[in-house]
Amino acid sequence: MDNDDPKLMGVVLCGGRSRRMGRDKATLTDARGESFLDVAVERLGQLCGSVCVSTTAGHAVGDYARIVDPPDSNGPITGVLTSLQSAIRSGFDACLFNPVDTPNLSVNDLRLLVERWRHEPRRVVCAESSLAGATRLEPLIAIVPTIAVKELRSACEDGEFSLWRAFRRCQPITVTLSAESCLNVNSPADLEKLPKDL
Repeated sequence: MDNDDPKLMGVVLCGGRSRRMGRDKATLTDARGESFLDVAVERLGQLCGSVCVSTTAGHAVGDYARIVDPPDSNGPITGVLTSLQSAIRSGFDACLFNPVDTPNLSVNDLRLLVERWRHEPRRVVCAESSLAGATRLEPLIAIVPTIAVKELRSACEDGEFSLWRAFRRCQPITVTLSAESCLNVNSPADLEKLPKDL
């Protein structure tokens, strides 16, 4: 992996309950027959010094290294905060987050975030999706430096569990990606939108 950055820990966010999908999204497969989880880990592995899966207790993620959310999880912000704390213990400077349910996201998409982060490694770098001239912040596709732990912990203590709003408080650098790259597969209808052929 010539392009990996030893300062970055890759994290696949895989702690959701998949209620709308009706089954574990990590086990869904793409047109090549590869699971969403395997694809996400492989993608991050090309850019990061180490890759872990952020998940809940009892959620099967195979042999991948796990970061387990505490029982009193408040959603994605808890997964991000717990991952950052793990990164600090392991000597990383930041985490590159990738949700398991974004199969269209590419290594090149994430590389754009990495290149931007290298210029300002103390800032949150967050993707924003673009469609028909409108943009939307994508807080689960982001690089978050470990120094952001204080800000995220403070947000949680204030009862603010929206990762979107917490990142807005950090004034993130944004990198625009296509809406197709950022597509979240949350339901069977979303799954039908994915290409069926390679």
